[in-house]
Amino acid sequence: HVRLNLDKIAFVKIDVEGFEIAALKGTKHTLFPPHNSTISKSNKNIGSLLMEVGPSRWSRANIKLDDGIQEMTDLGTNYFQNAYVILRTKGNYKKSCPDSLAKKVKLSDQNPRKLDGIHMHKIRPNEWKPLLAGMHSAGSDCN
Repeated sequence: HVRLNLDKIAFVKIDVEGFEIAALKGTKHTLFPPHNSTISKSNKNIGSLLMEVGPSRWSRANIKLDDGIQEMTDLGTNYFQNAYVILRTKGNYKKSCPDSLAKKVKLSDQNPRKLDGIHMHKIRPNEWKPLLAGMHSAGSDCN
């Protein structure tokens, strides 16, 4: 057995086609050391996370909207230093994850990072519920 030092992880990317919440639940037992079940805000060991967030797709893994919201809020509060959502301003994915969602759910990040065709908004833990509920009602899938 090789024991990895997972005290500080800069970046995690998850792409599991609707099973993201199930995978994140599993990370609590693998990426997070058991002795750190309560991680102080200054000692969060995951820097950033990139994954698809599509509440309408969670049914593949039998994840209900409220359970997904609770899991994302818990992870954003207790484990990840930063969380972002990528919203589209043009291109093929604009309809599936439009930038207008940021205003609709009143995200606090009014100055997102801007790249060609996307805006990357920082998400606060208390914003997961309105964001995911807004995505669910619009049928949006975002990263």
